[in-house]
Amino acid sequence: MKIILLFIPFILLLSACQPNPPVLSVKADGKALKTYQGSYCWEMMGRGECADSGGPDMVIGDDQPKTVQAGSKAVLSYWGDPDALSIYRDGTEETMELELKDGKAAVTLPEEPGVYVYYVNGSWEQGNASSFFQIEVE
Repeated sequence: MKIILLFIPFILLLSACQPNPPVLSVKADGKALKTYQGSYCWEMMGRGECADSGGPDMVIGDDQPKTVQAGSKAVLSYWGDPDALSIYRDGTEETMELELKDGKAAVTLPEEPGVYVYYVNGSWEQGNASSFFQIEVE
């Protein structure tokens, strides 16, 4: 039992020191949506790294979006809660700050049918990262 208790702080320390930015998970209508890593700057143990990604057109390529119901909710989550989280829908002028509850945030998807791309930006103590995902609203 004492050995297990000695390892708990070590495990917690390792889990807080991720070598790469957390990966975005998105679910809508009970479906896991494919997400894409965007640009990021990340630091761990005194070593930093920044990487730029291509835009959605380059990265998504021919991938087909999953279809969701109009007005449904998309639930966003990360392993490792961000300090701040914002989302922007392509073709709009508005960036929304999202409120995290129990490590998750929700956004209402459009009512109008079509294909939409969302950009998500998260900030953590170790840095920041962007991701994106696409959906098709029926």
